Amino acid sequence: MKKWLFLLTAAALSFAACSLPTGPAGPAGPAGQAGESATAPVVILPETFRAYDLAFSNTTLVTVGYYDTIYVSTDGREWINPEAGPGTNVTFNGVIYGNGYFVAVGDSGTIIRSNNPSTSWEDVSPLTEGVHTYNHTLVDIAYGNGVFIAVGLWGQASIGLVLSSSDSGAAWTDTTPVEAPNFSSISFANGRFFAGTINGTLYTSTDGSTWTGPITASNSLSNNMLGVAYGNGLYMVADQYGNVATSKDGSDWEDLYGVANQLNTTFRGFCFGKDRFAILSYYGTLLWPYNDIAWLFPGAVLPTPSGDGYTSITWVPWLGNGAFVVTQMAAL
Repeated sequence: MKKWLFLLTAAALSFAACSLPTGPAGPAGPAGQAGESATAPVVILPETFRAYDLAFSNTTLVTVGYYDTIYVSTDGREWINPEAGPGTNVTFNGVIYGNGYFVAVGDSGTIIRSNNPSTSWEDVSPLTEGVHTYNHTLVDIAYGNGVFIAVGLWGQASIGLVLSSSDSGAAWTDTTPVEAPNFSSISFANGRFFAGTINGTLYTSTDGSTWTGPITASNSLSNNMLGVAYGNGLYMVADQYGNVATSKDGSDWEDLYGVANQLNTTFRGFCFGKDRFAILSYYGTLLWPYNDIAWLFPGAVLPTPSGDGYTSITWVPWLGNGAFVVTQMAAL
């Protein structure tokens, strides 16, 4: 598929300044940026990006998504669609930055990487011993302790897959725990990897090779873990239905009393930034836990998406004075 240069100016970006019920929103910032408010700025990327995930280095933002779609920016205002894309003709579900490389994972076990994402990408998809990666959909990727970890699912046989790379994504090793189920997420939080499954359990590791699990963080966590985040001395994990558990040590978990799982919707994104955790629903409800007891409710309500909904939320500390960046998907 031929890639073409595409430039989005600030006018094409949308933004939302979200505020707490106890205080008014602050003034809007420049176009393409969110205004600083009593809560936190939120930058919403256009649905035409067809993005499922976003990652950032110290200078660059990268989104990946539907059918080889990649966008790159150095300021969050102007974006390009690289002419030299991966050419894999698959959908990419996750992307992360580490050790000088952006690495993205997607359908049919596809993995690509780049140290110059606006120019070219390299297909580094592996074939593992035993189960070939092309049988799996790789759904997420994380980086920490010098290692990339990608996780996937093979719905046909409910067989999960974990791949690790310690050479910047050039080569991959199958480190799947024995009899592991399908995976839905991978996170690196406070020195540890947390692999979440589609049935609400966790596997943990410090090196990506030896895993402990399955761990039942909470009986209320039952489906498609969104990931684990760490902040303010607390680990927090959420699933797609808004069920949340917290832990002081990452091992012993407790349910978080709140209202996220009472909204009768599904959630697509979860992260920590600006001293708070944030969970994002596919249609635009954004909830902030203000402490380790309950979610702040009502939270923020983003503009109703016209496409297939919001897909991810990422805290980018250098964008403006720091901002939550939200991706969304156009109707397919």
